[in-house]
Amino acid sequence: MQIFRNKRGAVQKMLNFTPHKIVLMKEKTRDVIVCIEPQGMPIRLNQQSLAAEPVVVDAALIPCVGAPHYTGVAPMPPADSSIIVSALVAEYLMRAHPTHCRRIFSPDTSPGACVRDDQGRIIGTTRLVRYK
Repeated sequence: MQIFRNKRGAVQKMLNFTPHKIVLMKEKTRDVIVCIEPQGMPIRLNQQSLAAEPVVVDAALIPCVGAPHYTGVAPMPPADSSIIVSALVAEYLMRAHPTHCRRIFSPDTSPGACVRDDQGRIIGTTRLVRYK
């Protein structure tokens, strides 16, 4: 949990429901501004997928499924909270439960925002995506 202040100075709690520590960095210097540790169990999407026709790759038959149909999230985030979740979870919550959370964010992993180490692994981001 991370405490922050909104524009009006009110104290807010931000809960990280991803499985990763969120490292927010300054855009120009890449200095760490804040690290937001995971809250515990990450919020995941429940999904259903139907079997699809397999595909042959180099003479090997590879099983396939159709595009997933998302049916819910588990666990459900606390009501009226400010949360960080994956982009897929954020989009689902905005569509299926638009009034449940006060604010919904995800880490911005676009090329212009994510910070990578010399092996190409993401080590932080310079901003969050705000869904609400």
